[in-house]
Amino acid sequence: MFIDASGISERPHRVRTWAPCGATPVLQLHFNWHQLAVIAGLTCWNFYFKLIPGTIRGPQVVAFLKQLRAQLKRKLTHHLGRTAGAPQPPGR
Repeated sequence: MFIDASGISERPHRVRTWAPCGATPVLQLHFNWHQLAVIAGLTCWNFYFKLIPGTIRGPQVVAFLKQLRAQLKRKLTHHLGRTAGAPQPPGR
C-alpha cells in the first residue's frame, strides 16, 4: 500500500484570457477560498481517500490509518518518511 497526502485550493489557476482591443484583461479573484487536503492510500486493487478541511497533521494521519485498517481487516505495515519542510538531523 502506498499512502500520500496533498493540499487542494479552490483558487483558480491563471489562464490566458481575452479583452477588447486596447484594454487589459482583468481576472477577478475572490480571496475567501477554502483550503482542503486529501490523504489517500493505493493498493494494487483499490484506491482509498479521505478529504480533510485545512491541513493534515499527525492526528488526521493516525485516524486515516485506523479507518484504513478497519476497512481492510488486516494489519498494515507503514513507514512515515520525512516531509519536504521537516528539519534534517545534523550530519555525522
